Amino acid sequence: MLQKPYDNQKVREAIGYAINKEALAKVAFGGYAIPAQGVMPQGVKYAEKMAPVPYDVKKAKELLAEAGY
Repeated sequence: MLQKPYDNQKVREAIGYAINKEALAKVAFGGYAIPAQGVMPQGVKYAEKMAPVPYDVKKAKELLAEAGY
């Protein structure tokens, strides 16, 4: 991530908190998708499950403020 504002880790983290992944999977994909559980899709060798980033608009706004946005 070399371009602004994505070069700032707090901005990238805020984006993760700002997206309601459950609603996105349900509405945009008609319920035929599940939120990702890591960087690599399940079924790919060496894919590791990660703790989900919860939907938290307040936390996203705090992170953006810390990043200067």
